[in-house]
Amino acid sequence: MARHRRVSPVGYAQHVLNRANDRKLLFPQVDDYLGFLGLMRLTAEKIPIDLFTYALMPTHFHFVLRVNEEGALSAYMQALLGAHVKQHHRRHGTTGRGHLYQERFKNFVIGDERHLLTVMRYVEANPLRAGLVPRAEDWPWSSANRHAWTHPSRPPLSDWPIERPTGWLDFVNGKIDEEELHRIRTSVVRGRPLGEPEWQHSGPFSDALRHTVNPTHRPGRHSKIGTVTVPVPETVRFWEEV
Repeated sequence: MARHRRVSPVGYAQHVLNRANDRKLLFPQVDDYLGFLGLMRLTAEKIPIDLFTYALMPTHFHFVLRVNEEGALSAYMQALLGAHVKQHHRRHGTTGRGHLYQERFKNFVIGDERHLLTVMRYVEANPLRAGLVPRAEDWPWSSANRHAWTHPSRPPLSDWPIERPTGWLDFVNGKIDEEELHRIRTSVVRGRPLGEPEWQHSGPFSDALRHTVNPTHRPGRHSKIGTVTVPVPETVRFWEEV
């Protein structure tokens, strides 16, 4: 099946993520987190982006960012992930032992301020939902941590395009509505733009992303192979996010 064309519009915030292949650890040690953050900083010096929030998790990562030039997202991610693969294999002696990443990175466009806040909260709360820390800001490898803004070896964070709400960290640490989680996770899996339904279906990217908002067509629960009817397992969503 041919790949759908990636939609990465200039001037729009986007959620970007990728996951390690075969459920392996993407960051097995502290130095792996530090090395990746350093690569983010170095890559941003060559290919500028506006990075608003991020979270590096043991098996995957999340960014919320904006690009200001056509093609900048693909250029940034290709440079970053290419450098990370080499760094990871060199450190762990795994050259030639298979792919580090499951597939190419995923992204979806965020349509308005309300949904942008929802996604940035979702990203910074990832370690909390995973049970890794008692509060989101305790995770050292996310933009919620105080060192994210002050440590010189970490990637620079850009001013948000919207006002940061008062009590942001308390908001991040609060419970996220299940419907909001479902919508974000659907956008992750399908590349669906996140916004109001009318904007999703008739906004500026609706034609290019029509396949992401149309209903999915799945096979029945059973399939006949020769003369034997066998159950078809439920689709395994390896892109489930915490």
